[in-house]
Amino acid sequence: MLRLAPTARPVHRNTPQRSGLLSGLVLLTSSSLALLTGCGVTTSPAGNPSSSLAIHGQAFGGAQPLKNSTITLYAASQTGYAGAATALTSTQTDGVGNFDITGTYNCPSNSQVYLTAAGGDPGTGKNNPNLVIAAGLGTCSGTLSPNLFIVMNEVTTVATAYALSAFSTDVLHVGTSATNVLGLSNAMATINNLADTTRGSALSITPAYKASSVANTNTSIAPQATINTLANILSNCVNSSGGTAGDGSTCGNLFASIAAVNPSTGQAGPTTTDTFQAALAIAQHPGQNVAGIYSNIPPLVGSPFTPALTAQPNDWMVSVTYVGGGLGGSTTNNTAGVLDLKVDALGNIWMPASRTNRIIELNNLGAPISPSTTGTAVTGIGGFAGNGLITVPQEIAIDLEGGAWVAQANGNVSALDSTGTPLLGSPFSDQSMPNASGITIDGFDNVWVPSNKTNAVVKMDHTGAFLSGVSGFTGNINLPTGAIGIDQSENAFVINGNGSITELTNAGSVIGFGSAGQKINGPNNKLALDGLGHEFVVQPGVSNTILRAGGTSSGTLFAPYSVFAPTAVAIDGAANVWATNEGGQPKGVPQGPRVPSNLIELTNTGTNLAPANTGFLLNYPTDSNPQGVGIDGSGNVWVANFNSVTGNTGASDVQEFIGAAVPTVTPISVAVKNNTLGTRP
Repeated sequence: MLRLAPTARPVHRNTPQRSGLLSGLVLLTSSSLALLTGCGVTTSPAGNPSSSLAIHGQAFGGAQPLKNSTITLYAASQTGYAGAATALTSTQTDGVGNFDITGTYNCPSNSQVYLTAAGGDPGTGKNNPNLVIAAGLGTCSGTLSPNLFIVMNEVTTVATAYALSAFSTDVLHVGTSATNVLGLSNAMATINNLADTTRGSALSITPAYKASSVANTNTSIAPQATINTLANILSNCVNSSGGTAGDGSTCGNLFASIAAVNPSTGQAGPTTTDTFQAALAIAQHPGQNVAGIYSNIPPLVGSPFTPALTAQPNDWMVSVTYVGGGLGGSTTNNTAGVLDLKVDALGNIWMPASRTNRIIELNNLGAPISPSTTGTAVTGIGGFAGNGLITVPQEIAIDLEGGAWVAQANGNVSALDSTGTPLLGSPFSDQSMPNASGITIDGFDNVWVPSNKTNAVVKMDHTGAFLSGVSGFTGNINLPTGAIGIDQSENAFVINGNGSITELTNAGSVIGFGSAGQKINGPNNKLALDGLGHEFVVQPGVSNTILRAGGTSSGTLFAPYSVFAPTAVAIDGAANVWATNEGGQPKGVPQGPRVPSNLIELTNTGTNLAPANTGFLLNYPTDSNPQGVGIDGSGNVWVANFNSVTGNTGASDVQEFIGAAVPTVTPISVAVKNNTLGTRP
């Protein structure tokens, strides 16, 4: 298959990428297709024409009803990313913004649908041609409750734009590939974690946690103030007669601030002409001209949506934080101590908890799949216990069947199937594998584990049978740091503590051994491969760099100011690099700003796409201690934090950055198998 050179990779997150091969593991279950926003849609039998939706609602601009606005129901494309959506039916709002869609239209089975309101009078006495608001609904297969009411406004517009960021270029172009229908379905469902579309209000806690919100054990934090702030910014344009960039109108000022040159990068932002496009542009470029965009906020006293931010934010990322499934602590175990994070084919999130000896799983909406913490006793810690045989798990990998394998500090490898049940024979151990600090799975479903105590790499099959001999693969392996990855040729790359990278064939023969150009700092390196022949190694400690090596040749060091104590790395579907940083005061620049705990994004060639000095902030920028990062098929970036905040008496947490990245094939073993590393599904 033709490969684009790294310099040819588009930077814009929603520019159509190369098609790639089929991901091969698009798993659509009845439960995953029913993950909807607050619309009460039910599924019809697979393959049968669905009933059309009967929708009733009201459209607002801030607190003002939209009169004579055109309401359209669209079905998102399933033939390509940002494909042309299909208009299913339309109607007009009345004098108080009410609308009714009766269901007399054809609704494609299992299509993802959304509503828009375009134009209309927001109370000015004039039509606003730049007014476009939206609300994502979910899967169009079933009927809505007749008493359900959908409220469309700036809040639902912001939530929809962020959730569908990876699948949209404007309100008329929303779509996915035929092999990533689940990614779009999960993205549509995420809207309900941000906004209540039956009320048009931003949420402070996600629905899965409302019934059992307990500090440090089961809770979530939705970005209510940020969403309300963005909605207030849009309302300045919505509640006007419209305008164009440069004309001095409220719409013109908003569009101009989005298109302005970013002071930190020197690059101009995108051109926008309506309010949905504006929300989408901010979602897709969250570090772009933050101050200029914030200047469009109306006076807080007159803002329609509260609570809102009272000061300019660092960036326009929208993220949700979750504590559940065993992440929460107790008086006996103060923190789960999460050290890694991986995403499976359904978009579920898996993490090893090193302090509670558990494996934690959340679904793509952050809801617990593994048992949550229920009390203060050890038995109430939560997570999958693996029959009590999980011991200080370090890193985790997902196999082709959706099961999780964890490398453990005692040298064993424990394995759970997709339901959290231990595999027969787990944990697996061998004399060549003490202190198993890293793990990965190849496209043949074989498990690879480096050991820095025996200077070896161990390979086992899916049953736990050892394939690497009595001593493991030992050729040119020297104090492996735990970082190990498999490329699309099924070769293994091992990061050594002596500053080198060893490349092995899938059979264990050494085919490459070389210096990475600078001593690699250990023992906490992590590794990701992009499918273009590069290994990316995060290097904490003295160098505070991200190394891009090509094969085993000397590499290139990326060292933006915002990289300090990098801890984890992942590659998205455009081969962009996402890394987490613990932060700190850079040496040699005592007068410079402290680097906070952050998430950064780099292009494949090292161009920084995050705010220059700070990166994208984590929820607790002074003590998050991030240890894992992963990207799902919806383009969400998930960050696992070892500690959530100083003084918190019992929690690790997971922060989900909504629609921030380009969707990627999950799990990594499937991407390796199908030659789709660094590509969209």
